[in-house]
Amino acid sequence: MKDQGAERENWSCEKCRTEKVKMLQEELQNSLRQIVELKDRNKELQDKLLLLGAGKSFSVHAKQKVTKCMMVGD
Repeated sequence: MKDQGAERENWSCEKCRTEKVKMLQEELQNSLRQIVELKDRNKELQDKLLLLGAGKSFSVHAKQKVTKCMMVGD
């Protein structure tokens, strides 16, 4: 352990630091893979919408969540 390394609060040994970097790199790769998959899926859905619309103007509306509640008074 070097003196300057011990002065920092979050010091960790080289082995632990290497393992943490490896883990973070794997998480990053997984996240990047998910982004690519989502972009591909988005493109597929856009293509389907274009085919369904066949050049027509249309809009997509999200369903609104309806919450029912009961009011109780005196």
